[in-house]
Amino acid sequence: MALDKHIQDGYGDQIALIYDSPVTQTVKKYTFFEVKAEVVKLAVRQQIGTVASLRNVVMVDRLLKTRSGKTLRKLMRSISDGENYQIPSTIDDESIVDEIKAVLKKYEIGVYNTK
Repeated sequence: MALDKHIQDGYGDQIALIYDSPVTQTVKKYTFFEVKAEVVKLAVRQQIGTVASLRNVVMVDRLLKTRSGKTLRKLMRSISDGENYQIPSTIDDESIVDEIKAVLKKYEIGVYNTK
């Protein structure tokens, strides 16, 4: 996918799309990250239905996984919600926790939302 290639090459924060409405005189600019997030939201709605509507989508480089490959969804949810959590001994790489926290802080998601 072209979006993935541009993001992988380091252009995620650059403008990918400019919407200029002559009717409403509105100009909106979207980065490659924002376009990809919208594509993910639309794909989830199409595959699962509107009941699975997402509020926020952010891309992270790696997910929390155990050495056997299971994704630690509950741990990610606890980090986002600001709940106490314990990192299991079976985790593949503990440094991913800090990477996910950094992304949540950058985009002000979950407990890191300052609005």
